[in-house]
Amino acid sequence: MDDTTPPLTKNVTQAQLLAAEPSTDPELLRELALSTDKITRQSVAGNPNTPSDVLLKLGAEFPSQLLDNPVFPLLLLENLNLVAEIPLPTLRSILKQENVPVYILEQVAEQADLEVQLGLVKNVQTPKGVLNRLTQSRHPQVVESARLHINLAGELTEKYEERIKEVVQGIIPNAYKADTSSLVVLAQICPIPEFMVEHWVQDSSYKDFFCRRLANSPATFPSVLKYLANHTDDWTKCKVAENPNTPVETLRKFATEEQACFSLALNLSTPADILESLSTNQNQTIRIRVAQHPNTSLTVVKDLANDPDMHVANAATKVIGELQGEYTAEAVRKNPRACHQLGKLESVVLGMIKQIEK
Repeated sequence: MDDTTPPLTKNVTQAQLLAAEPSTDPELLRELALSTDKITRQSVAGNPNTPSDVLLKLGAEFPSQLLDNPVFPLLLLENLNLVAEIPLPTLRSILKQENVPVYILEQVAEQADLEVQLGLVKNVQTPKGVLNRLTQSRHPQVVESARLHINLAGELTEKYEERIKEVVQGIIPNAYKADTSSLVVLAQICPIPEFMVEHWVQDSSYKDFFCRRLANSPATFPSVLKYLANHTDDWTKCKVAENPNTPVETLRKFATEEQACFSLALNLSTPADILESLSTNQNQTIRIRVAQHPNTSLTVVKDLANDPDMHVANAATKVIGELQGEYTAEAVRKNPRACHQLGKLESVVLGMIKQIEK
């Protein structure tokens, strides 16, 4: 603290006690309101003995304490013009509170300040009459918000929901202006309304970066991938077909699209029936991927072992050999006698190797 700091505010503990004491002299509270200690200032804002002009100033920082101060309603009764005298920063702050008196909401409706008007339309307690007046505001965003306010709209109807959808779609920026990197993160950490995803899919400006990043990410929600499957961009669709989070019903739709078949054969979530249909695909690489896929049934792999293409047949044969090796190893582990015989064989082989070395 510097030398200009009031003496009583230098002892923080004493200042806090005095600020909270209802019997503290008003002029002393005026001095304590200048404290650099937040708790002290907060207590002054809630003290009923604090001078009204000091309260109204502190209300900008502590709107809840001002509204809860027992003297505040009395001040409004004593001075009918008090609302008009509330400093603008304080007015903006208290309008964000849920317990702001309705008569304050009614009296500030004529305020031209944009933040004040937006505070009114966002407050759930704002009366319908005030909202009606705000539909005549010179600020377009205030007019639109007032029209959509729950109290003005009355009962929720399908038209009301459609109107909200129209407004949101109208303010979604072009991908070149939007921070698409942030949108990618947003779409991966919380559910996104379907109509917004539809908008991204239909807007070609989102194709190159945004939709492709979403389609390729293992963190993307299945609901988003479902809509990305309808994208006009082939690369995006292929990545959706390859994404393990893509719903199975969406994967089934890709089974008839040649460009997406290779991606389906790579997707570890692709079910056995789709892989079976891909096993007859004309593309050699796709059939090889099907043979190597962990979800492919043994029957399909055996069929591919007889494939006319040597590379496909060899890939399937190798998989069968690996599977048989696993079965043999498992059988040995489960059969103690077989383990014993295997141990004896190992001893014989080691003895033969030693004889050769001599």
